[in-house]
Amino acid sequence: MLAMRPIYVILGLVSLILMATLGTWSVYGAISRSSDPVAHWIAWVVTTIFCSVILYGNYYVAFLQGTNQIALLQQVRIATSLMALIATSLVVLMGSDLLNVVLTYQSLTASNVLINALLVSKLNRYRIDRPEGKKDLHDVWRMVWPSAWKSAVGIVLSSGLIQVSGIIYAQVGTAEQVATYLLSLQLILAVSAISQAPFYTSIPLLARQYAERKYKSLVETARVGMRRSYLVYVIGVTLTALLGPHLLDLIHSSVNFPRVGFWALIGGAFFFERFGAMHLQLYSVTNQIVWHIANGVTGLIMVVSVGMLYPIISEWSFPVSMLSGYLGFYAWYSARRSYRELELKFFDFEKTLALPALFALCLAMFGVELV
Repeated sequence: MLAMRPIYVILGLVSLILMATLGTWSVYGAISRSSDPVAHWIAWVVTTIFCSVILYGNYYVAFLQGTNQIALLQQVRIATSLMALIATSLVVLMGSDLLNVVLTYQSLTASNVLINALLVSKLNRYRIDRPEGKKDLHDVWRMVWPSAWKSAVGIVLSSGLIQVSGIIYAQVGTAEQVATYLLSLQLILAVSAISQAPFYTSIPLLARQYAERKYKSLVETARVGMRRSYLVYVIGVTLTALLGPHLLDLIHSSVNFPRVGFWALIGGAFFFERFGAMHLQLYSVTNQIVWHIANGVTGLIMVVSVGMLYPIISEWSFPVSMLSGYLGFYAWYSARRSYRELELKFFDFEKTLALPALFALCLAMFGVELV
């Protein structure tokens, strides 16, 4: 595990350099033209630093996953996501500016790194000593680097683009539109984080079953985890759509809950993100990592889509671009990999999983619209 730390240090520094250079160049014009450039530049600096810290924090995530602490890892992630959502929502509701919103959300999200570090330090029974000799450390480095950098690039491209979209939108949208979009984004991220637990806790078992070549058992384990994950996701998206507007009215919020159509687009986009991510994780038990390809192409589609669609459909371009990226590439590319590896067919596998879940989500959103 000591060999992994320099890798994540390097990846964190690379992320910091790229965001400080290319990222700053990409947002320079928008921030310079904003109503409060100083506050927005501070928000960008905070985002750049915390994104790099979060990327380095995946060192602790890898350790906890490797020591079969995935259930605990997901519990911490859900708790910090909910805290970030509640705190950020309160800040938005109090009418704070973008800087306070960014500071609140990023600091609470980054607290996940500190909590994971504390968990690792307490797991003394999993303590791994330094390999003897530089040659051993070099061998471990050479073994883990090909997978580590691909995973890290995938993480940066997947979560980084979503978070940066809020900052970019803040430069061109009205205060009301931006507040609604940020609220929608944090709500759907919280629902997505909660829905991951049923499947992600089964990853160690999936890896063991693959190593033992128990492919039928592996497929059944994946089915159970995916089915539960879809169920939690559909219920979460539906309850949020039903209760969200009433809760905001109850506290006399100045921030409006997104329109049903807008929320349905975001919910649909992240449904396909969950679909693709679970298949990507399933394929990754083979130790073949393609996250950088899946997230790289998806991110490119999102960026191009927003640039083309924003002048036409304004704020709707953001959920539409997410849907275009996740459905247009991420979902089918990831699923295709796992289908081929495990010799599965789309309809046979998904007829009791993704297809009924997607139908239920569409039906639920239609029902919410009627209500």
